[in-house]
Amino acid sequence: MVDLLKHHDMAGVALSELRANLVATLRLGRWNVATLREMVATYGTKSIAALIEGCIAEARAT
Repeated sequence: MVDLLKHHDMAGVALSELRANLVATLRLGRWNVATLREMVATYGTKSIAALIEGCIAEARAT
């Protein structure tokens, strides 16, 4: 997920679409949040980390 978010333009997918799908799948419990955060810490940028944390917060809020 981290790599896809970083290179969404090369994959031909809008970042907004990926964000919406990540929130939806987080709500369904399809991600291990601790592992996702670990991958962001290892491979992500600050902007990707902020995006993913926003998605996690949004998924938990609803």
